[in-house]
Amino acid sequence: MKVIKKSKTKVTEKLRKAYGVCEHDNISYKELEKGQKLLFIAHRRVCRDNDRKGKILLLLTKEKTQWPKAYAKRFNDLKASYQESIAKWEIALNEVTAERNEAYDYNTELLEKNKDCIKKNRDLVKTNKKLVKRHIEITRAYNGIAEMGKFAEELGINIKEHQEKLPEHEFNQKHTLMESGRVNHTYSFLPKIKKKGNKK
Repeated sequence: MKVIKKSKTKVTEKLRKAYGVCEHDNISYKELEKGQKLLFIAHRRVCRDNDRKGKILLLLTKEKTQWPKAYAKRFNDLKASYQESIAKWEIALNEVTAERNEAYDYNTELLEKNKDCIKKNRDLVKTNKKLVKRHIEITRAYNGIAEMGKFAEELGINIKEHQEKLPEHEFNQKHTLMESGRVNHTYSFLPKIKKKGNKK
């Protein structure tokens, strides 16, 4: 086994003054007394701590027979409170489920009653779309006729004066919406074909 030689620490003047070391590197009696007082205080603290821990151990050994009963009582109390909470939650869940089922039944009943109304509403929407389309076509035709009347007046033609003189014609008009957004108006005047049975 190797013996490790420890080198002596050099005692500086600062350390000598702090601990009262003499020239032979021995501590003074005053410093020894201080160290002994500190050791005595530490020893008293350890003794008190041991006494306190001993008392706790005595209490534990005396009461260890009572612990299972206390824990069993606490466990039973907790179990009872949990069972009470579970019972309350079950009641609340049953109430909510009953309300939901009632609302579902009511909703199903309403849907059955309103099936006819829904069908009629869809039919009316389709009819409304057709009416809107016809309205747009009529508006375009009216605008076309109005523009044609303005154009005739600009040319100096008095439409009211010549209206009675014109022979009966079949008036056709067509209005096409172009991709550019403009409306193309086409008018045609065809003589009415007289039926053989009609005499005029």
